[in-house]
Amino acid sequence: GMLLAVAGLAGAVLCLGAIVLPGYLGLASLIAVSACLSPMFPTIYGIALEGLGDDAKLASAGLIMAIGGGALCPPIQGAAIDAVSVRVSFLVPLVCFVLVAAFGFDTWWVRGGGARGCPGKEQPTDGQGIA
Repeated sequence: GMLLAVAGLAGAVLCLGAIVLPGYLGLASLIAVSACLSPMFPTIYGIALEGLGDDAKLASAGLIMAIGGGALCPPIQGAAIDAVSVRVSFLVPLVCFVLVAAFGFDTWWVRGGGARGCPGKEQPTDGQGIA
């Protein structure tokens, strides 16, 4: 989940860079977004299917079908380009990156991985109070 959270946040920041940075800096930010995309799908796939056992086949089919849902974003971004501007249209993928980061954060921190060592969270001990 940590990789997904970091990649999602980085993608959102880079989209924001594409919106606000001038000239080649904005372009470089936009190109760098692709580096955030490559670890996302296999990480989402692995997290979503973890612990499903025999139901993983059906769930993986659902994940593949969800790719079609991503086909809704380009027309929305295109409409934003027509209505406002190209720069502002990058708010569409920015929102998507934030949602992916939230899913990654949820699986990493809330469901256990990042909670270790966090003040206020119950810590597993070895019986002597040592985590």
